[in-house]
Amino acid sequence: NLSAREFPRCDLVSRVAQRLDGARLHPGGVGLEITETSGMQRFDAVAEQIAELTGQGIELWLDDFGTGHSSLEWLSHLPLSGIKIAGTFVERLAAEERCRTIVARVIDLAHDLGLQVIAEGVENQAQRDFLAGRGCDYFQGFLFHDALPARLLPARLAEPA
Repeated sequence: NLSAREFPRCDLVSRVAQRLDGARLHPGGVGLEITETSGMQRFDAVAEQIAELTGQGIELWLDDFGTGHSSLEWLSHLPLSGIKIAGTFVERLAAEERCRTIVARVIDLAHDLGLQVIAEGVENQAQRDFLAGRGCDYFQGFLFHDALPARLLPARLAEPA
């Protein structure tokens, strides 16, 4: 995740490259998340840094989509890989028709723009089924696994599906 405080720094792109080198990670296998409110006062500078990062093969995802004030501005101007629908929308799917409509249209909009969609906060099968039925590409949440320390991730990934 990139915070709003990191975008004003002129060395952001080089710092990301250094961290990837230090971890021996190829940029093409890395995705960074930015919130809709990151760097709103300096949109042009943020857009330039994002273009540099994506030019290196790093994927950038707009996190917590729908909770900020600039959603459509970001979508129309930035080279994003996709969006992450905020968990606050996912948790209200069962109770609110308006929420279901918004989520369905956001998925359609993202796909129409060539973006992928991750739904955050998926905690039950009904949520997953609704999202999958609307074409959501990926899911995150406790339905799939509890949060775990990074040191345990390699063993978890080695487990059979």
